[in-house]
Amino acid sequence: MSQIFISHSANDRDWVNFLSNALATTKVKMVVEEFEKIAAQQVNAEQIKKNIIESNAVFVVLTENVNHLQHTRDWVVWESGVASSAKKDVWIFEPLAQVGRVSVVVPHFTHYVLIEQTDSYLAYLRKIVESYDNSDALGAAIAGAGLGAAGGLPGAALGAIGGLILSDKSASRPQGVQISCPKCVSTYRIHIPQGLKSFRCAVCNQNLQLTLEKPN
Repeated sequence: MSQIFISHSANDRDWVNFLSNALATTKVKMVVEEFEKIAAQQVNAEQIKKNIIESNAVFVVLTENVNHLQHTRDWVVWESGVASSAKKDVWIFEPLAQVGRVSVVVPHFTHYVLIEQTDSYLAYLRKIVESYDNSDALGAAIAGAGLGAAGGLPGAALGAIGGLILSDKSASRPQGVQISCPKCVSTYRIHIPQGLKSFRCAVCNQNLQLTLEKPN
């Protein structure tokens, strides 16, 4: 089963619920672990690392609650680091209403999204989630191998590869705009509302200005 790991503060239950709504109509499972479980010895770092490695992507919710709690900041940064080392896509979601009040820096990520809890953002978020759904990949590979079997082993292998290509949903993933921070030279993709030109680099906390027309 496809899954997405959510890195967040336990105080951001509203954001977890919002993400849960985005996943509710998909085949993608949401994995949520909180610092309180670690403190209570209900989960440990190795289990969290395993969950991240087994996930298709990691969503990091950066809010004022993360900003104000040092232990939560440390865990969020560690979790994003594990994800990056495992070559997972790391998406940062920062509330639009809290711009200027969050200064948490994350050394490695692939997408930065300024977000609100609205229906339009929910639909956008669902598109992102669905692009990581590879639950049909095995069935498609088996079907493709069956079609190619008539041509012998090479044909079966090519059929399986063809099935995997047909089941790949990543092409529908929102891409935003790729930028490179002039201060830290980090490259990633941003997803910000049309018309908004100012945002922060979540790697170095530098305020940046968007010079392109609009995100995709």
